[in-house]
Amino acid sequence: TSAAAGGGAWELVGTAVASVSASLTITGLDVANYECYAIILSRFQPVNDQANLNMRLGSGSIATSGYNNKNVENGTANTGVTSAIQLTTSVRSSTDGTGVGVGYLHPFLTDSVTAVHGQFYSPASSNTNAIFGGALPAAAGDGVDRVQVLFDTGNIKYGRMTIYGISGHLA
Repeated sequence: TSAAAGGGAWELVGTAVASVSASLTITGLDVANYECYAIILSRFQPVNDQANLNMRLGSGSIATSGYNNKNVENGTANTGVTSAIQLTTSVRSSTDGTGVGVGYLHPFLTDSVTAVHGQFYSPASSNTNAIFGGALPAAAGDGVDRVQVLFDTGNIKYGRMTIYGISGHLA
């Protein structure tokens, strides 16, 4: 089969599965080969009740500061969270709190931000259907080669993160 005109193939970069894990990290992203990455989050549930799900990026190591966020509740600037990109808030530790989401990572080689945006759904969260967006500014975001997800408190009880590289560059 062939890709639709203007489209690109999705190629598996990696999958990580949590079983009472502090975080999930996938490495091997190559910003020179992909226009965009799709990040699929399946069945995420925290050990601690009411935990916030976050994402961090890195080049060689994970960056733990300098992130810009949009608030997952109402889209306004969120200056309170700079240690990660906040995907959603208050995920429940009960079985009905299991959440799913998809995000898109737009990496840049140099001199610009690396941006992430998407949506996360958790039926038992106070923020049931979160739309998120955030970025890691130039220098810190140059040549991103890894993605990490983690809760702000406690471990990931279970969950799966899968990343696909989407090929096809802009003309």
